[in-house]
Amino acid sequence: MASLTLTNPAHAANPEHIKQLLETKQCKGCDLTNAQLRGASLEGANLAGANLENVYLYKANLVKANLSGANVRSADLGDVNMKGINLSGADLTDTNLKGNDMTGANLENANLSGAILKCNKTTRTRLTYANLKKANLTKADLKGVSLIGANLADANLSEANLSPDSYRAGNIIYISPAYLSGANLRNANLNKATLNRANLYQ
Repeated sequence: MASLTLTNPAHAANPEHIKQLLETKQCKGCDLTNAQLRGASLEGANLAGANLENVYLYKANLVKANLSGANVRSADLGDVNMKGINLSGADLTDTNLKGNDMTGANLENANLSGAILKCNKTTRTRLTYANLKKANLTKADLKGVSLIGANLADANLSEANLSPDSYRAGNIIYISPAYLSGANLRNANLNKATLNRANLYQ
């Protein structure tokens, strides 16, 4: 179990909710504000609608966890394994997602304004209609990512890799380009970004 300390006495995480999460991985709607959960093993955990504002989950395991609709503002999720995670509709404003494996993650309609998304892997990540205004995507590996209708206004995509991604399913090899059709790229920084075969329709 992770070492648990509370950083902000003015609004600390509910200790009963922390215990419930670590013992059952079921904590829908829990209050985990400011909780210290470094390296926590939360694979498949249900945290839908939970308050994870300013939570510290560095190097945690969130594979296939459900954080849909959760408040994850200003959280530290650096170097987290987030394969298959559900963050649809979540608020990730100013959240640190640097170094993550987000293969197959669902971030549709998520708010990532000001977030740091220098992720290691985003294979088949869905960011459809996500708000990425002023997000930091410098050198991010965004191969084959879906950014259809996303708001990338003022985002930093310098040296980002938006080239096609290939993956195997059974005996079939699929090649998926990055989709940015309908995305808002007003004032975005695409300096030295790789966009070969990317879909930039409208």
